[in-house]
Amino acid sequence: MSSQLTFELYNNFVLAIKISTFFKKHRLLISLFFIAFIFRLAISPLSTHGDLTTQAEWGGWMYKNGPMGLYDWNQWISGYWPNHPPLISLVYLWAYQFHSFLMMCFSNLGNFIALNRLAPTKFLWFFAFTKWFGEAHFENSYFLKGIVLCIKFPMIIADIIIALIVYYLCKKNHVDWKKYVLAFLFLPFSWYLSALWGQSDQLSFIFLILSFILLNGSKKSWLSPLLFAISINLKPTGLILVPLYLWIWFRQRQSIMKLFFGGTIAILFTVFIVSLFTSKPPINYIFHELYTRIFLTLKPIITVDSLNFWRLFVSGKDAAITDDLVIQKITILGYIAYFFVSIVSFSVVKYKKIQSIFASLFISAFGGWLFLTSMHERYLFIGIASLLLLSIYRSKYFPYFIVLSTIYLIGMYLVFPAIPIPFLENNQIFSWLFSLVNILTYLVLTRQILKDFHLLSVSRLYKR
Repeated sequence: MSSQLTFELYNNFVLAIKISTFFKKHRLLISLFFIAFIFRLAISPLSTHGDLTTQAEWGGWMYKNGPMGLYDWNQWISGYWPNHPPLISLVYLWAYQFHSFLMMCFSNLGNFIALNRLAPTKFLWFFAFTKWFGEAHFENSYFLKGIVLCIKFPMIIADIIIALIVYYLCKKNHVDWKKYVLAFLFLPFSWYLSALWGQSDQLSFIFLILSFILLNGSKKSWLSPLLFAISINLKPTGLILVPLYLWIWFRQRQSIMKLFFGGTIAILFTVFIVSLFTSKPPINYIFHELYTRIFLTLKPIITVDSLNFWRLFVSGKDAAITDDLVIQKITILGYIAYFFVSIVSFSVVKYKKIQSIFASLFISAFGGWLFLTSMHERYLFIGIASLLLLSIYRSKYFPYFIVLSTIYLIGMYLVFPAIPIPFLENNQIFSWLFSLVNILTYLVLTRQILKDFHLLSVSRLYKR
């Protein structure tokens, strides 16, 4: 018995040494992650976009009634029926469950401090925070202030995970990680989207980028379709990348059997998630009701004030052109443009060259956002993040990333000005200028990528 106890103590000691060594070795990285995390939490309460109140209403309904019937319920204070995919809707439900759990923990801790007379006057800040966390955000509203933090929390964690992916790719490619990790964690485009706005683009991107990374000669590529499906179930912006995904699958010589097996798992996962929301046959519900609710609820428009190609011709958040026939023709032109963008992105994909996957992702995602219609400004995140990953392998692309991510931030600000900057607001000339810079930078960079991937020798291609 004593020998067993000694053995367990030894194992615990060895584990403690390993943990201590790990933290010492990675203390800079861990410190940066911690600072970035705390910074995002600190600024989260500074703004509440109208989208969050709508999402909170959906989450609150599920918290009371369960997810079953969410998409069929038609009495909403906000006036917006649920039009987000089922998986992200479960995140809104989780936010309420997490908030309830935290309130219980805060209350128990507060009672413990008070009952045991642990200098409660020194914890007045904690009691004030707990009270604030459970207060209504608006007068006569059930929408609590703490719910804002809880909805944004997964998006903030997603930022940290993406930074970890950036770090991993840098280490694998023997590149100094500091510039790239710092750029993602602290440039405003990332924390503005997650901590101030609370959008789910980062959360969806994690699964999207992992699904593409697994295609690069990985034996676990059968997991890739499931990750891709999770991404789409969180935010369907990645649907435009399905042709590229399939092209990369076969270009990387992945087997059809793995695609069939992984695809089956992805379909079963989606069906299971949908079945939580309806008692109707899930497949039929997806194509006949859920599709309409997610994609056809809002009337098609040219642009949603995004700084893309169409912004040069229209103005206003809902676009100046309202004629259905004109919109239909322009939409077709957008599809034609994206067809050629896709051909270009296909051409750069190389066998077992992960940098070519990131290059094709940038060309396809950014190009789709530039030329397709009904594009919101935040949909560009896939293209911006892919360019950062590509710049790890080709450092000369990093300045392009700085330019495009800055304009991306400005585009988000024009739609959601969390901090007033008068000269940027309602300035049509600035919008046209930034749109033009976006287009020209994309064309110049795409040309450079094509040159690097096709016209240079192999030795030059990897020369940094």
